[in-house]
Amino acid sequence: MGLRPRYFSRTEWLGFWITTIVSFAVYVFTLAPNVTLEDSGEFLTAGYHWGVPHPPGYPAWAISVNLFER
Repeated sequence: MGLRPRYFSRTEWLGFWITTIVSFAVYVFTLAPNVTLEDSGEFLTAGYHWGVPHPPGYPAWAISVNLFER
């Protein structure tokens, strides 16, 4: 009765950490080094000037960037 249930085994924790580290490493090594040529510049400009990007306008993004931009 004094034993606590063990929810995850060591193997499961090891699999979790290996997957997390590999996923994070792939993400970091494939990041763009700068603003890319597609919509990034347009989104940055729209956010800076309180504008709305091209249709559909991404209203949730436009509102949140305007809240956090300044």
